[in-house]
Amino acid sequence: MEDFISEIYEGSFIITGFKEYIYSVDSCRPKYARYIYNKTAAALEKYLSKIAVNDITTANSIQSIALQSKDSYNDPCINKGIIKAELIPELYKYLRRYTEINATEGIYTIKSTNTGFLTIHDQTSNIFYHDTYDPMEEAFNICRTIYNPNLDMILVLGCGLGYLAYELYHQSHGSLKIRIYEDDPSMVDYAYAYGVLSLIPEDLLDIVLISNTNKLATQFINDHKAFSNCDIFISPWKESLCKGASDNELSRLKVNRQFELEMSDQAIINVRKNHSLPKIKFEDIKRNYLYDEWILISAGPSLDDNVAFIKNNIGKKGLIAVNTVLSQLIKMNIIPDLVVAADQSNAMVRHIDDVSDYTGDIYLIADWALNWKYTHKYQGSICFIRTSASKELTQAFIPDDPVWDINGTVASLALEAAVKLDAQKIYLVGQDLAYPGGQMYANGLPHEEKISNSHELQTLSVDGSLVATCEAFEWFKLALEYQIAKYSYIEFINLSKHGAMIKGTKVDIGGENV
Repeated sequence: MEDFISEIYEGSFIITGFKEYIYSVDSCRPKYARYIYNKTAAALEKYLSKIAVNDITTANSIQSIALQSKDSYNDPCINKGIIKAELIPELYKYLRRYTEINATEGIYTIKSTNTGFLTIHDQTSNIFYHDTYDPMEEAFNICRTIYNPNLDMILVLGCGLGYLAYELYHQSHGSLKIRIYEDDPSMVDYAYAYGVLSLIPEDLLDIVLISNTNKLATQFINDHKAFSNCDIFISPWKESLCKGASDNELSRLKVNRQFELEMSDQAIINVRKNHSLPKIKFEDIKRNYLYDEWILISAGPSLDDNVAFIKNNIGKKGLIAVNTVLSQLIKMNIIPDLVVAADQSNAMVRHIDDVSDYTGDIYLIADWALNWKYTHKYQGSICFIRTSASKELTQAFIPDDPVWDINGTVASLALEAAVKLDAQKIYLVGQDLAYPGGQMYANGLPHEEKISNSHELQTLSVDGSLVATCEAFEWFKLALEYQIAKYSYIEFINLSKHGAMIKGTKVDIGGENV
C-alpha cells in the first residue's frame, strides 16, 4: 500500500472500527464489542496526535466527543448515539480534506469516497466497482451475508480494490482461504497499491489471473465444482464482462446462489407456519382415486389446444394442475382433482388470491417449504410432502416421512404424484418447455408474456422443427426426462403441438391416441 494511502486509510479504518462496534452491540456480542471498541479507541488516540499537527481545534473537538463516548460506554444506547451522530460525522468531516483523489490510468479512474477509502470507475463500462460513499462498509455487509465459519474457502470473481477479500480475512480472523479470479493484472496492482490486499497474509490469499474473461469464468465455475466446503461471490462488474460460452452457466450460478440466500430464511418460516395447519396424508388422497390415467396440466401455450380434451375427460381421467394454471382452469369451468405447488416465494400468493373460494373441494399437494401465505388462504385439504428442498428443514418435525425425488419444475411434483397414484398413462398438457409462436404461457394467465429474442436458445420441437426455448426450460426438461426414465412401465404422452421434445414421451399432435 502506498504511504499516502496508508495515512488516509488510518482514519478510514477508525470509522470502520466504530461501525463494527455498533454492529457487535446490536448483535448481542458484548465481549467482542468491548474488544473492538478498545482497539479502535486506542487507534483514535494515536491518530489524534496527527490531526493536532494540522488542526488542533478539530483534534480537541474529536477528543471531547471520544471522552463522552468513553464515559457513556456502560449505556450502549447513549454510546451508540454519540458515535453515530457526533464522532463518526466529525471524522468524516476531517477525512474529506484528503478525499480529492481523482486520477485516471488507462480505462480506470481511481476516486475518493467520503470515508477516505477509494473506489474504481471503469470508463469503458461506466460502472463503479465499489460503493461511492463507504466501500468498506459495503464489503462488511456482503461478507456478513456470505461468510460462514464452517467454510474452508470463498471464491471471489473480480478483485476490485480488495475490500471484500479483506473483510473475509478480518471477519474469519484469518481462518479462511480466499481465492480471487481476475483478468486484468493492473487491477491486482491497484488493489495492492491503492486498496487493501496488502493487509491479507499471502498464505491465505490466492489470485488466479487469466486474461481471457471467458476462460476466467470457466475456471471459476470448474473450481466451484471441484472444491468442497466453499462458497462464491460474483462481483456484478465482472459478471458483465465475462461473456462467451460460459456466460449462461455463470449467470445461472449467480442466480441460484442469490435464490438460496433469498429463500433460506423464507423456507424455514414457510415450514414452521405450514406445520401449524391441519394436514392429511397422501394415503388419504390415494384411497379416493382409482384412475389409471391422469392428465398433468401445466401453464404452457398448448393448454389452449387441449381444453376440449380436458373437458371431455372430466370424471374419466384424473386431473392434476400446477398452481399457476388453477385460476385459468376455474374460469373455464374445469375443477381439477388435485393441485400441486412448491414455490417458496411471496409471489405465490397472486395465484390463490382470486380463486381461494373455489378450492374447498380440491386437494392440494404441497412441498413443506411452499409459501405459507398461499397455504393459509387455501381452503381445501392439504397434503404436505418432503422433497429435496424441504428435507433438512422438516427433519425436526417429521423425520420418518419419505422424501420425494423432485427436481426443478413444479410439474415434477405433479408427475411424481400421478406415479404414486398408480397411473398407467400420464398425459402432459401445457408442458411445452419452449416458446412456440414466441409465447411463454397459455392465453389469459396473469404472467402471460412474450419471449425476448435476445435470450432465445433452440431445442428440438415435437413437430420436428426447432423451437425457441431458454436455459431454465432446458433444465426443467432434463429433470423431467430423468424422472420419466425411472418409470418406463408408465406411458407418457406429450400433447403439445409445437413445444419441446421430451425424451421418454410419445407425441400425439393430432390426438389419435386420446
